[in-house]
Amino acid sequence: NGLTCQRQRGRRPGTSARASVGSVHSGVTSRGPAVGNFLLKAPPQPKAFGCFKGTRRCFTSNNSVPLHRSKTAYYDLLQISPTATRSQIKTAYYKQSFIFHPDKNAGSEQAVLKFTQISEAYSVLSNGILRRKYDRGILTLVDLQMEKSPSDKTLIRKQHQTKITPKQFQSGKPMFNFDEFYRAHYSEQLEKERILRLRKAQYRKEKEDLAERLRLNKIVEVSMAMLLFAGMALLLNFRSNK
Repeated sequence: NGLTCQRQRGRRPGTSARASVGSVHSGVTSRGPAVGNFLLKAPPQPKAFGCFKGTRRCFTSNNSVPLHRSKTAYYDLLQISPTATRSQIKTAYYKQSFIFHPDKNAGSEQAVLKFTQISEAYSVLSNGILRRKYDRGILTLVDLQMEKSPSDKTLIRKQHQTKITPKQFQSGKPMFNFDEFYRAHYSEQLEKERILRLRKAQYRKEKEDLAERLRLNKIVEVSMAMLLFAGMALLLNFRSNK
């Protein structure tokens, strides 16, 4: 009867109700979910790249989506459109990295985080393979670890070569030469801006000259009209006196 009862209740013969139920806990501990008397060990986190170092991860502005999973986060960081060319990406990176460079914003953790995010964005968007994966929404942390942009390494090397000068702070630490950094990476852009300023100045001068000529022409026209009116008045006055 006991064997039949156990079969009807869905338990294997020879096991007690307490053994069949077991000591299964559905709670989750800091080490992982508990099943039976064993704690499942949480899977190890992959080594991080960029701002994924340790437990510190970078997210979008709403702190819900990691940067590499957001559709436009990298483009937004560099302030460019998803259709930007390699040249535009490089120029945007120079501009943003100059603004948020840690040496320029000493003691600012926000600037350090922003600079790290910008560097990560450039490392992805300057790499054709990583950029295609990012645009398709399939970029992973493993991709960020395994494939680093060679151009990014070269860029960082150039920055280190140009940013240190013999000048010293009073503390004895090397001073970041912003003028040299700016000239090294923005010479072409500065030349374009200089030409643009010259063209604007020339256009403004031509516009002012035109306005001056129109003003003089207006004065001449008014003077001629007044002379003509005065001549007609004299003529009428002369005829009326006859």
